[in-house]
Amino acid sequence: MFFKNPSILYAFFALIIPIVIHLFNFRKFKPLIFTNVKFLSSINSETKSIKSIKRWLLLVCRLLFVSSIIFAFSQPYLSKDKIAFKPKETIVYLDNSLSMQSKSINLPLFREYINDLIEVLPNEQRVSLFTNDKEFKNIETKYLKEKIKTLPYSINQLEYNYIRLKTEDLLSKDDQTEKELIIMSDLQIRKDSLSNILSKKFDTKFHKKPFSKNNISIDSVYISKFQPEALTISAVINASLKSQIIPVSIYDGDELILKTNINPEITSVANFNLPNKSIKNGVIRINDNTNSFDNQFYFTLSQPSKVKVLSINDQTEDNILNSLFNNLIFDYKSIQLKKINPDVIGDNDIIILNELTNIPSLLSESLNYFSKNNGFLVFIPNLSIETLSPYNRFFKNYNLKLTELIDLPEEMTTINFNHNLFKGVFKKPTSNFNYPKFNSHYIITGDKKESILKFNSGDDLLISKNNLYLFSSALNSKNSNFSSSELIAPLFYNMGYFSINTNNLYYKIGLNHKITFKHKIIKDKVISIKDSINEIIPIQRSYATNSEIELNHYPSLSGHYNVIYNGNNLGILAFNNNSDESRNIYSNPDVISEIQVNDALIKLINETKSKTNSTPLWKWFVIFALMLLITEIFILKYFK
Repeated sequence: MFFKNPSILYAFFALIIPIVIHLFNFRKFKPLIFTNVKFLSSINSETKSIKSIKRWLLLVCRLLFVSSIIFAFSQPYLSKDKIAFKPKETIVYLDNSLSMQSKSINLPLFREYINDLIEVLPNEQRVSLFTNDKEFKNIETKYLKEKIKTLPYSINQLEYNYIRLKTEDLLSKDDQTEKELIIMSDLQIRKDSLSNILSKKFDTKFHKKPFSKNNISIDSVYISKFQPEALTISAVINASLKSQIIPVSIYDGDELILKTNINPEITSVANFNLPNKSIKNGVIRINDNTNSFDNQFYFTLSQPSKVKVLSINDQTEDNILNSLFNNLIFDYKSIQLKKINPDVIGDNDIIILNELTNIPSLLSESLNYFSKNNGFLVFIPNLSIETLSPYNRFFKNYNLKLTELIDLPEEMTTINFNHNLFKGVFKKPTSNFNYPKFNSHYIITGDKKESILKFNSGDDLLISKNNLYLFSSALNSKNSNFSSSELIAPLFYNMGYFSINTNNLYYKIGLNHKITFKHKIIKDKVISIKDSINEIIPIQRSYATNSEIELNHYPSLSGHYNVIYNGNNLGILAFNNNSDESRNIYSNPDVISEIQVNDALIKLINETKSKTNSTPLWKWFVIFALMLLITEIFILKYFK
């Protein structure tokens, strides 16, 4: 026989008290004088004997009664396992990710779980609780209840494997305790499987509550069409179900710019045709009552300065390039190789090396430094060069190489429509295209290069790697009709436009971002990121003509942030929550038999799992105590 509460057995020491009382009769007798006690002597002897038996019977009954009560409260049981019932350690995982804002019975799911904990947890118990960003280890529940009342939502979402490791870390190493994890979450699908939360070291329980899984969210925002005078901003709207028509609005701060209506499908796109001007504090808003964190999407659109384009030529005419970059967006300059001053290289955004026959070492060093400091290069080879050594010495830094010259006419037939240079150029991939022809070209070799244009033989015409665009053929009219192709204008236009290193429309919170500004940092001065409340000083690096900041998991709140340097505003950055939190895909704990699921938290808290087939005996001791009580009453009443 074993006991669930063996410490109560110390109460057996209390049995000494009735024994002492019965063994020593402290009652005082008053003598009564009779004239003759001859006839009472036998009666007195008989009565004394009967009373002695009666007292011993009462003593035994009372001792057994108290013993039965003590045994009952110690909860004895029969089992082959000595530790069939164990003390319990409880760990609670309270998910406070943004998706927990989904509406439950009366409140958001996260607040409903908090109310359940406050209502059910007994004040004298000690538990451990952790969220996605906070931890409370082995704390009294009366203090824990106060702390969880004001818990905020978090941008973090723990993977199931990490939840298991965290639970194992919070549990003690005592093998004599029953360990359990209670999960309070919407179980939104994550990178790993829910089964990864299971462990042999603890029991896994899930507190199930109903919540709304219908949601409409803004997934992303991008520029779908760009022209010098106008642009189109597109917002991708995701819906869990088809919904009625909803308004989608675009703002600059509090000023409404444009409003449109969409009928949300699973994925829909809202387009805003706008004049090409800056939108410093852009916000796109929808109306959805399920979740509020994904009803607005922040972005910023700055009006870029002119793109500085420098073309370095040898003997080749630059009429084609001059016509391509002769507009209000570009500041185009052309210079002969023999007249180039390497010191002016860093003043440009993009440099075109147009059919050079040689690359002097001093120019090569300046170009490499320019490229490493976020400058862009476009390389157009000369097909009449005697040796490729000057080219390949320059390409060594990119792990690229030009090899043999293919002196056969070929047609360009393949376009990488997914490349950034063609975003917004084509509505959809097309094969009905007047492809240009080339008389000869070089073979480009090297690793990690991205193909942009290809010949019908599969050879590359244009590749990109890091900040280099490399053509394998000359573009002059003697070698190709590429200059008359409708592809050349958007291609070079986007090369120039993307070279200005304009910051993104927005950045995702929780990721590592490197952002470049055309502003050199002076010693002892720092760049800070600031909103109306918080200010962050990120990791920063200074280069010859610009500076770079690195944001690693900061900031933590969505919105607009000013970039401040030496009291001046360098620009505005927009940050948004990760759209993964808006996905309406959830794991099902009912299909995993090892997870105990219950919609009543009190049942999960109070449940004690039996490790073996144990037989509880406390009820029998209660019945035996009642029988002894009845027996004592019978003895007192009828044992005369």
